[in-house]
Amino acid sequence: MEKKKLTEAEKEIVKKLAHSLYTVDFLEEWINRNDNVFVNAPSALQACNAKGFYEAVQLMAKKGR
Repeated sequence: MEKKKLTEAEKEIVKKLAHSLYTVDFLEEWINRNDNVFVNAPSALQACNAKGFYEAVQLMAKKGR
């Protein structure tokens, strides 16, 4: 499976949001994780949160913000 990469528009949004944890590098690492909650619950939760943040960024980029 090919790794997901943020588009330039998405990267700009993430930089403008300036969240202390959810940086471009952090998101590109964690949106590509597929951790199992029964094997590694903390990583699975972190990946879930990163994917949710990324989905919001995608929607902002789609709307042109």
